[in-house]
Amino acid sequence: MKATVYYNKAILKAALSAYLKYIFLKHFIFPTILGIALIFFSFYAPLGLQAFIVVTAFLGSSVLAFAYWMRVERTFRILSTLDQGRVEFSIDEDSLSMSPEMGTSWVSWKVFSEVLETPGAFLVLYANHHGFITFPKDQISSEFISEIKMRMKTNKAS
Repeated sequence: MKATVYYNKAILKAALSAYLKYIFLKHFIFPTILGIALIFFSFYAPLGLQAFIVVTAFLGSSVLAFAYWMRVERTFRILSTLDQGRVEFSIDEDSLSMSPEMGTSWVSWKVFSEVLETPGAFLVLYANHHGFITFPKDQISSEFISEIKMRMKTNKAS
């Protein structure tokens, strides 16, 4: 089964935003609550400890914001090298293959963890939620996504 997707900045921004919200809620809600509690606690701490806690909280936030910005910039740099954002996907027994203008890559079904549905796209998460592949809903058939889900389920069982 094959499908061709045409990516643009709006599609990628929406997918990245949905991915980050999902990952934040799943993995970073506790550290955020802890950070807020530490900042609140710092108002009752000695002056030296106050400065340390506040600087650490702001520095940590700055590093996360910079990492997000770098990921967005890298994604848009890669998009600019594609022919009108065109990528051809192919499903076979062992893997999902992607064929943009730059070359072809194959990703084994065993790497994928889940399919996240957002209002505008399906995000196929892989490598323990460290990355994703975006399939815009208006460009992909429901049969294609069903096939991906079936292959993922089949390979998890084996």
